[in-house]
Amino acid sequence: MTSPKLTRDELLIKVHEAADKKYIKGLIDYEVEQHLNDTLLRFKENKEVYEKLSRRFGKNLLFTDDLSLKPEEVVKIYSSKNVVEEQIKNLKDTHVIRFTPMWCWTDKMIRVHAFSCVMALLFLRVMVKKANDSGLKLSQDGILAQLKSIRLSLLRMPNSNKVHAKLTRLNSSQRELKNIFKLQDYV
Repeated sequence: MTSPKLTRDELLIKVHEAADKKYIKGLIDYEVEQHLNDTLLRFKENKEVYEKLSRRFGKNLLFTDDLSLKPEEVVKIYSSKNVVEEQIKNLKDTHVIRFTPMWCWTDKMIRVHAFSCVMALLFLRVMVKKANDSGLKLSQDGILAQLKSIRLSLLRMPNSNKVHAKLTRLNSSQRELKNIFKLQDYV
């Protein structure tokens, strides 16, 4: 490959920045040569380094202090860590459950606020389980997005004091959620 725009040193710096990153360091052997007006880059895969690294691909060590667990159970618990991470993300999201900033200043008020947030997380997980048990395969974020997009209209007819509450048009997921959570009881 030739590049008349870069000097040998400039090309060497660029290649070094790309090929010497942590995860690919040593995988590519390269050399840069200057020939009259052309700069030449030669590279090839280092098969020995690749073979050595590929023997380590996909291996993790898991530790536990619960010796009663079978290895399959340890792997299952580790694999479900994303659920916990998702709930921590929800505590930081200002539109789901907001743990901070707390407008509390006494220990009792802080404990009540923390309890309310944990109960809200539990409520969300129960909603996801109930939806999944009913055959609706949506993530927690998907369920919240569908519920947030449901709109309630209040209609008052002329010459009448009676107000009618109606849900706007629902898509299929929203209809299923309405039936699962019996939202019509609250309209």
